[in-house]
Amino acid sequence: VMRDKNILPQQIMLYRDFIIEHNPPPIPIRSCDWAFMHKDFDGAPDSGDVRCGTGPSEESCKSQIDEIIEEESNS
Repeated sequence: VMRDKNILPQQIMLYRDFIIEHNPPPIPIRSCDWAFMHKDFDGAPDSGDVRCGTGPSEESCKSQIDEIIEEESNS
């Protein structure tokens, strides 16, 4: 498989049972270059699972994940 030398391979990591992925879309907006979802995320519209999101950086995604976990622990 040939890859364009200007395209970086995806970066994927695990943080607090969430998968964080760097996969910037081909648009000039950088606010959604990173995406995250819980490893058990249920994306069905009726599931009510909100354990996913996007952000401009890895740090932003980690911060959002921390907030989700804090909210779940306070429920």
